[in-house]
Amino acid sequence: MALPLDILLGDVSRSQWRAPGSESDAAGQYTHMRSAQSNGSLAERGPEFLTFSCGGVACAVPLAAIREVLDSIPGIASLPDSPPWFLGVFQSRTEILGAADMRPILFADTGSGNGSSPYETYPSLTGREQAIVVGVGTRSLALLVERIGDILSLRPHEILSDLVEHPAFGSIAPRYRLGLLSPDIQQTRFALIALDTLLTNAFTLLTDPEVASHE
Repeated sequence: MALPLDILLGDVSRSQWRAPGSESDAAGQYTHMRSAQSNGSLAERGPEFLTFSCGGVACAVPLAAIREVLDSIPGIASLPDSPPWFLGVFQSRTEILGAADMRPILFADTGSGNGSSPYETYPSLTGREQAIVVGVGTRSLALLVERIGDILSLRPHEILSDLVEHPAFGSIAPRYRLGLLSPDIQQTRFALIALDTLLTNAFTLLTDPEVASHE
């Protein structure tokens, strides 16, 4: 069953819903992100990227695409008739956000969330899960990740935007591959994720009756 999520989140926000144990002041909820600068002078440094681990794969997204990083997500309230990867909603200061396990979508064979995925959704939530918040207004989601990494400031030759076939991608669906980050200062290679595509696809699965009916 599809969820009218845009309307639901807006209505919940206006009612000033409070999750059990949540506080209006989310002190300590936002992680301090470390900066791992690439070699070279400041003038040579280029775009910044946030790294994180998802499904055991080292991933990265443009820092400008991230609204904020959450060090914990207490008090997630589940919603009826939602897909297993949509974990529920929670309060972040005065805003209500949806929480999603991005792995079943990111690693689905079809890239739509309907294909097979080797990743089960979180069996239980501890409130200590980390997440990246993306989107605008009611079309925002907190995407749970295994670990938040560093902020990398890279030079052009370290951003391989035309490389979408590499062991570093693991089983990430092709539609979510933007390229590969290859920092000079470390051996790890990071899969650059098409965050806009993933967010759009997640909301389509939640709100489009025809798509949701095939789950």
